[in-house]
Amino acid sequence: MVDNLRLVVRNLSSGTLEFEPEGYPHPVFVQGRDLGELALRPGHHEITFRLAGDEPAVAVEVRVVLATLRLLDQGKVRITAQAIARPLVA
Repeated sequence: MVDNLRLVVRNLSSGTLEFEPEGYPHPVFVQGRDLGELALRPGHHEITFRLAGDEPAVAVEVRVVLATLRLLDQGKVRITAQAIARPLVA
């Protein structure tokens, strides 16, 4: 079974949008016994982008973390997301 994760960022402003060239999944370390007993497959993905506005004071960097949890016995994937937006310091 192959899964794909696609994140689309729509720029609804007049500013420029730049992505960091990342996008590959990061390893997930699990403590405990055999993960196969739980029929779970965790995943961790990150994306970072910068949004520049018309004025330097409104430029931000956004880091998004997506955690995926494949529930093999149910055929479902749960996705939890967290984003942190910080002003870019010139």
